[in-house]
Amino acid sequence: MSDRYGKGSIIFKLLIVILLAALGGSIYYPKTLWEEEAKNVERSRQNMESVYNANLLYQRATGEFTDSLDLLINFVRDDSAYHAFVDSALTKALAHFVQSFDSMGQEQRQFDELIDSIDPADSLQVDSLARRISNVTREARFWRDKLEVLREEMKLHPSAPLTIFDTGLEIVERKDFYHEYKRIQNMVEQGQKKEAHEANGRLVENYSKISASLMECQSLMPDIFSNAEKMTKCPTTQKEYILKVALIDSGLSIVEVIVESPIDSTDITGVDNDFLLSTIGALTIENHGKIKGGEKSWEN
Repeated sequence: MSDRYGKGSIIFKLLIVILLAALGGSIYYPKTLWEEEAKNVERSRQNMESVYNANLLYQRATGEFTDSLDLLINFVRDDSAYHAFVDSALTKALAHFVQSFDSMGQEQRQFDELIDSIDPADSLQVDSLARRISNVTREARFWRDKLEVLREEMKLHPSAPLTIFDTGLEIVERKDFYHEYKRIQNMVEQGQKKEAHEANGRLVENYSKISASLMECQSLMPDIFSNAEKMTKCPTTQKEYILKVALIDSGLSIVEVIVESPIDSTDITGVDNDFLLSTIGALTIENHGKIKGGEKSWEN
């Protein structure tokens, strides 16, 4: 008979370890598969938007749409006129915005000295601070509006770093960004300069984050060209998207561009019949949708 230090005990412990590992795997493995496919769906739809927008850019440059993914890849990757347009309309604009927000950040740092110099009992000094804050917030809103216009142009270009761009834009769009200015004014008027300095510090930090976001965007702009081929393949199946140009009015020669997910019943059945993916991982896949004439099926 094996005691608690004997062979029976060791086997029992090993069984517990194996069962715990199996239990953990049965939870972690499906979760990993589901999360990966959710990311694939998101990337796939972004890719379809990129293919659709690339066709619009191709039509802008050539006067006609194309149903060839290879032509779109070559256009985005190699067309010198398109590269010059991106440089002028996007890259140089980003550089200008970096410089503008850097300048505003430097000006914001000077507010610390301004805060210390103001006597709350001096109405002229307090009014001067209020005017300066009004001018700065007006300028910030002006550049916010300009960034929003730039974003509308950027989203037309495949592989544009919109996610990074948005981390900066979202800061200057937030109400609390502008509330910090009002807080500085109120705290100075109440003689609470420590709180005014803290609000100013948050503004300085936000300006640094905005500039950093735009600088990173600027550095990633060449990815628009080098990643051209990546936009044409579904991340779930690695099959190319289905691209069509359909005639919708023969009299006026009006056409529409259609981009469809390549996932079909064969792909879906393949996952359903895969023991690891379907039985163990409880994974199912479906077609990721399509864009037809600018309308996205997943938004309907």
